[in-house]
Amino acid sequence: MKTKFIFYFLSVFFFSLINAQNYDALEKHSETKILYDRVFPVSKATELKTEKVTTNYFLQVYHEIQRADFLQRFPKLAVIQKNADDGFINNYIPLSLLIADFENIKPSELEAKNVFLNEANKIEISGSAKNVLDQNQVNLLGTILAKTKEKNVTFKLKSNLIFNASKRVVDFIEIKNNNIWKKINIDQDFILYFNENGEQTVSYKIHFTNGTTISQSFNIDVQYQKRADENRKTQLQPNVVTNISSTIPYKGYGETTAFNGIGEYEIFLDTTNGVLDKPIILVDGFDPGDSRNTSAIYQLLNYG
Repeated sequence: MKTKFIFYFLSVFFFSLINAQNYDALEKHSETKILYDRVFPVSKATELKTEKVTTNYFLQVYHEIQRADFLQRFPKLAVIQKNADDGFINNYIPLSLLIADFENIKPSELEAKNVFLNEANKIEISGSAKNVLDQNQVNLLGTILAKTKEKNVTFKLKSNLIFNASKRVVDFIEIKNNNIWKKINIDQDFILYFNENGEQTVSYKIHFTNGTTISQSFNIDVQYQKRADENRKTQLQPNVVTNISSTIPYKGYGETTAFNGIGEYEIFLDTTNGVLDKPIILVDGFDPGDSRNTSAIYQLLNYG
């Protein structure tokens, strides 16, 4: 048994390192035209996680399914991630829906050597072998942006972020908030309220026209901070976060659109007499994931 397990592990590892093009001969054997073996299975989509799905996990599953598709029906991940920029600039959380049927080579067929690498370095199925592929499904609703700084969070499921490579047809989707289920509309904003910071779980249901319903959930990281009143004339508003933006747009490398830079600052007054007399200006360093808010930066000054 131990020998068989080692052989199977080595076989799976070996096949996972083969280029996607080496599986081209298996396309005619695939009903779904999505063969999961063509990619390295980081997300383990054959054992799909459906509860408390994070942005990173959703995007990883999408990335793998997109690359495993013989027909290339899905846009590349970079196209999806550009919607995150739009959400960040316009202060909403983009949602995406991924529905697909896909296949993977049965482990037993690898062990029986019914699937093998031929002399041309192409994956081939033995002529006598049948039903060598397992059937799988993915039905996921996920966020494209992982974090929000609001309590009343605006979400939107855009039509250009709905992907379906299956025969299942979605009837409608419901989101649970404050123990109430509400139907969401495509391309329309809806707001969910969160009264705590940290990882929050949003439950949802996907209703299909065949009568089946799937209940799952995704996570959103809420990092709310009290924000300044932008209608006030004075700029000195201590202990609240104030937004600032650049006046000159900048287009980064590989980007097609220029954006105005967005930043934020917070004023912390003297803890002795509450005045601003000898200010220390602390500027955040390299933080591509925006993991530090103004409070976290302020805590860096605590040397006691």
